[in-house]
Amino acid sequence: MTRPALVFVTVLATLAPVRAQDSGTAAAQVSFRVTRFDPADNPPPEFKAGSDAGQVDLEIPLTYIDGPFKASLRDEQFLDFRRPGQEQPEISVTIGPNERKGLLLVFFPEKKSFQVLKINAAQAKLKGGDRYIFNVTASPLTVELGEAKPVLIPPKKAGIVASPPGDGVQTLPVSIKQKDGDQWKLVSTEFWNCDPRFRKYLFVYTSPRNRRIAFHGVSERL
Repeated sequence: MTRPALVFVTVLATLAPVRAQDSGTAAAQVSFRVTRFDPADNPPPEFKAGSDAGQVDLEIPLTYIDGPFKASLRDEQFLDFRRPGQEQPEISVTIGPNERKGLLLVFFPEKKSFQVLKINAAQAKLKGGDRYIFNVTASPLTVELGEAKPVLIPPKKAGIVASPPGDGVQTLPVSIKQKDGDQWKLVSTEFWNCDPRFRKYLFVYTSPRNRRIAFHGVSERL
């Protein structure tokens, strides 16, 4: 299975003044959801997303996925995020023509702002029961669910661990290994529920408190 890359959007420190669209045509819009990965558990940031009249106020949650929201794009391609009271965007995300529906935006803390990861769940072929796993560690990981072939996830990349066939809820053992030099070391064994009513996004990272592997997950009901 092809591993999806973590495509981050660079935080823009300075931007040229944003001009209102005056072509007389309706501004392009995007429908999106939001969530956040933040090991420090900071308060949820607040943004005004969109351009001109097609803006929406939102907070970026940590423990769930919020939305969908609809907002207008600047120049038919940029989704801008402004802090309350600011005129210039702090973050600008490029939205392609095929990314205007079903988009999930994941916010990662970066100094005093954020980087944003775009996930098009439809393009990623993420079905119910599947897990979209982000390796936020500095070493490769393998995730083995049940008797399936282990999924290799390089550092700073993502991979999909597919749910087994069937319409019911299944509980299967999972083992996660991390590469340490030339050796693969077992870092976690547990049981996962595979529920076709949900798809899940799981962040695997190194805890800043004890330097051990930790997990942060959010679910999306289908």
